[in-house]
Amino acid sequence: MIENAFKNGPDCMASHPPTDPSDMNSTDMDPLQGASLQDAAPTQNDLAPTHNHEATAQLHLRATDILENISDAFVALGRDWRILYANREACRINQKPFGEFIGKVHWEEWPAAVGTALELQLRRVMSERTEVHFEHRYVMGPYDVWLEIDVYPSDDGINLFYRDISGRKKAQEELKRSEERYRSLVEATAEIVWTNSPEGEMRGPQLGWGGFTGQAEAEYQGYGWAKAVHPEDAQPTVDAWNQAVAARKTFLFEHRVRRQDGVYRTFAVRAVAILHDDSTIREWVGIHTDVTERRAMEATREALLAQQGVFLRDVLSSVTEGKLLLSTSRAHLPPPLAPVGETIALTREGGLRDLRLRAQEAAQGAGHLEERQFDLITAVSEAGMNAILHGGGGTVQVCVEDHGGGIAIDNLPRATLSRGFSTKATLGHGLKMMLETADRLYLLTGPTGTTIILEQDRERPLAIWL
Repeated sequence: MIENAFKNGPDCMASHPPTDPSDMNSTDMDPLQGASLQDAAPTQNDLAPTHNHEATAQLHLRATDILENISDAFVALGRDWRILYANREACRINQKPFGEFIGKVHWEEWPAAVGTALELQLRRVMSERTEVHFEHRYVMGPYDVWLEIDVYPSDDGINLFYRDISGRKKAQEELKRSEERYRSLVEATAEIVWTNSPEGEMRGPQLGWGGFTGQAEAEYQGYGWAKAVHPEDAQPTVDAWNQAVAARKTFLFEHRVRRQDGVYRTFAVRAVAILHDDSTIREWVGIHTDVTERRAMEATREALLAQQGVFLRDVLSSVTEGKLLLSTSRAHLPPPLAPVGETIALTREGGLRDLRLRAQEAAQGAGHLEERQFDLITAVSEAGMNAILHGGGGTVQVCVEDHGGGIAIDNLPRATLSRGFSTKATLGHGLKMMLETADRLYLLTGPTGTTIILEQDRERPLAIWL
């Protein structure tokens, strides 16, 4: 039935019989003679007057015009399987003019149909006089075409309507392959990929989620997935998810999910909205990444760092004769004394001179001798300079704070005890000089910044070993 459904065929109408009544005579071939349009076919008793003959001819022409202009291909087959009629679209699909079809046996004209489901369906309609509707892949030589076919019985044989659906089938195959790739990715990765409706509800099969949690599809639909989340995390997750959906924002969260064997694993969750061209939400796509081992390693590292911090605190306190007191939290810092004046902002453009004057004023008010005042000014000046260099500025209470990157624990011994060491491109004397001029130095440092609290007594304290 097919030669090439993707090329424009020859001009079929050039080989069709004339359709103008004025051109028709008794020797012209009727395109519907013997075809399946019973109402249009003449009968042996057609002895009506001339005007009835003209009306019948007009009916033939109208039916032919309809068949020639429909989008479907149409072929009429006689009971002997000979081709009685083929319309323009059938000619185009098969790349043959009308004259090459008429009178030929279907199985000889389209031998590739023999032995296929197409032959079985056509013979069924011919013998059982019932209609059928099906899809068929027709392959002949280099041509590979999918057809959607409707077949109906007629008094003279059978009528076929068919259309090329190769484009649709190709799109379906591509979609199927895409879904298979997605399914393979879900099965192969340790991450759980899932989708939600525009309203934020889980719908349809979610292979990754069901495979991990053991929940059946009906169980995790809607918000049923929350039943697999740890009881302490379930409601906070739902609340945060609803807020993200309402705000149309990226969802970031972390919670524990029960595996099908009952073990809870920690997951980092991220979900984004996929939009239509008009910016409405088509769906939400999310991914659960198992971070259980990562969080365990981080907890172990933090514990080791805490132990290392305690060790360094004891060592540095001992080496500096109790002057350097390394703190691991703000709770370990001394309570602030009564403030003297307002807070001073430290920048590269100013503030350091005011800081020195304020320190001198505080020392004088506390009754310190001039030498002790000078030591405090020196220590406070170094602390302020450190804040400017490492944190871009700071605030002064009885302490100096900056918001830089802090001092790495590996650098703490050299940063506090070695003159000239610095993590910046400067000659570092800060902490070493502060320890030499202040009585006590409390140090709290971490990734979010450094806090230094300097204390000086009225009289220089005796060494702790005396």
